[in-house]
This record gives sequence, structure tokens and C-alpha cells, in this order.
Amino acid sequence: MLRFPDGKPRTFRWQVSGTQPDGTEWTMRAVFEEMRQDELDNLVGGNEAADEELVRHALVGWGDVLDASGDQVPFSPEAAEELLQRPWWRLAVAKAYYAAILGGGRDEGH
Repeated sequence: MLRFPDGKPRTFRWQVSGTQPDGTEWTMRAVFEEMRQDELDNLVGGNEAADEELVRHALVGWGDVLDASGDQVPFSPEAAEELLQRPWWRLAVAKAYYAAILGGGRDEGH
């Protein structure tokens, strides 16, 4: 049975993986906020920087992001902005969000 949405923001966790330009493979756990279609259209419709705006708005947390010393990097808007400057990361996170909202087995959703 389909439950009618109550309008409250929903977050969910999703694994993101990719490859850095040096060939190093990586994974992280993203926490995304689900957006309505009209919100998504307003955010990315016709925008050349659509992936950047999508990640900036949808990504609200993460896990398994490590610094050069192997220590966890806590999520913050500033840390996310630093990674947004890496096209390989930005594209992987945007693709993961689209995969999640278009029907691929979410896990640990709230």
C-alpha cells in the first residue's frame, strides 16, 4: 500500500563510490534529503552547474570520509564545498542521489 507523503523532509543513507583521477577507488556513505520533483526541477532545470547545486542542497551528511591521516572528516557545509571542487566526487554523489530517488533499494531511511 502506498502511503501519501506527509510533507515532512525525509532523509536517507546511500553508498556512493567512484574513482579518483589517480585510479584510487573510494566509497562513502551519504545522507541525502529527499526533494520533491518541483523542487528538483527548480534547482537544476536548465542550469549548467546542476550537479553542483543538487549536491549542495541534497547532501546533508556523510560517513567514511577520511583526511590524509586517515581520520574521519565530519560533515560540514565548508567540507562539502571543498569536495564540490572535485568534479569526480561531485558527479559520483549526484549520480548516487539520482539512483536512489529513481527507485534503487534505499537503506536506513528515516
